[in-house]
Amino acid sequence: MLPTLNNDVLVTIYALCDNASRLELSSVSRGIRAATLPFVYRSIKLTERNEGLLEMLAVGSPLATFVRTLRVTSTLPAIRDAQGQDITAASTAAALATMPYLQELVFEWDDMLNVDEVVHAVVALSQLRTLRIHKTSSDTLEALLLGLRPLEHLQITVQRYFMEAEYSGWVTTALADLLRRSAATLHRVSLTKATWNAVGNILSASDPCTWPRVETLSVIGAAHASFVAHAFPNVRIVTATFEAVMAIRGLDVWPNLEVLAMVLLDDRAVASPEQQPNDSDRPRTLPRHVNLDLSDPAVVVSVGSYLGRLLESFGGHKVTTLRISKADASETRFIFGDLSEHCPRLQCLAVDFVAEEARETLGVLDVISESEFSGLQHLRFFSIWWRRCSWRWSIDSRETFEKFGNGVRDVGQVLKALRVVQFCEDRTIGSWQRDSGASCDAWTFHQGASLIPMHGIMALAAMVDAVDERKGEEASSTSSCSPS
Repeated sequence: MLPTLNNDVLVTIYALCDNASRLELSSVSRGIRAATLPFVYRSIKLTERNEGLLEMLAVGSPLATFVRTLRVTSTLPAIRDAQGQDITAASTAAALATMPYLQELVFEWDDMLNVDEVVHAVVALSQLRTLRIHKTSSDTLEALLLGLRPLEHLQITVQRYFMEAEYSGWVTTALADLLRRSAATLHRVSLTKATWNAVGNILSASDPCTWPRVETLSVIGAAHASFVAHAFPNVRIVTATFEAVMAIRGLDVWPNLEVLAMVLLDDRAVASPEQQPNDSDRPRTLPRHVNLDLSDPAVVVSVGSYLGRLLESFGGHKVTTLRISKADASETRFIFGDLSEHCPRLQCLAVDFVAEEARETLGVLDVISESEFSGLQHLRFFSIWWRRCSWRWSIDSRETFEKFGNGVRDVGQVLKALRVVQFCEDRTIGSWQRDSGASCDAWTFHQGASLIPMHGIMALAAMVDAVDERKGEEASSTSSCSPS
């Protein structure tokens, strides 16, 4: 049946398939194989599982013209010639030279960028729009940054010791020049806090420059928070340190801000909530989607008191999605009490708890059963991910799920909007879903089924936005059907 379909329909089908399905389809006939290959090789990830692919592309395979995204991972094994010499970098440079339409390049292997051949091959890519380099400390980074064309997405994670070295100033200047050249094209910028601080010294001291098309920005430190806030006026997604958020005079400098992710990167951020900002410096409100990342093992944070002061300072009446990472399970009552008071519109809540002992986990369950967060009447999705710090003891998952299920039914009687509750104990997942069309207190348990995305504020935000959109469609259809 497939060969008889219109080409446009076939292209749509191929685009919706995963690579495994496309490979199966490619064996049906020559015509279908020719149509599926551009989709199969559109995105390539070089790992130990497909080490022969790099060699095939390096010798000039016609499949290289289909590649739009290339990811070179750190697990790629070394390629050696007949004399035993490592030619992995040379093969990578040769493969890049055969990809004239490559648009996105991701390097997870720092050694690659230490070879001039690879740097020259990357600079020669005329269609390159996205460059992502992880954990680099390459001495050739300056030449790469100076030679690149304007980009749309730039992500560079530079090793901290490299930024502190004497020659890092050359790289910082080259990076600042690349940012200026890309002022009219950049959509996403992701740099480390140390890199932002270094680049900010150059950009803030030079002629004013703005990046009006940038929508995603991270990670912002406090050193140049004010400069960044005005240089990127149209951002929608921002990742910044707590101290940077406190330093910015007001989140209203970003009228389009939808997602704010705050991270804890140093000790000074812990003390910042104690220092209440002045009224002139106080942001009016947090955006709809907020992520609080407290995962810094070197710093002990009082989550409950910190979260309370944060919400009092910023105001959370607009927040509909909240994810808290690595919270202390012993402070659950502080967390849920603050949310009930300051985030009345919250629809999706995901908390990643860390517990040292079993009794702290049971404390999380007690919060559910006692309905400590009964003020969250708009809450629809609630997810708890509990991780143990110690493996010296264990809990019976069946007993845990049974008690947690009783708490779900209790809180369901209080929160009528609640539809899905999820509990994950390390790698064991249990989900409760309120039955539609049945009694509002009837719940179905799904063991091993993840009904709420456990990672990523964007996935949670998309879930809430989808619910809001569906509610809007239902309201419009009801109004259109009602008599005039």
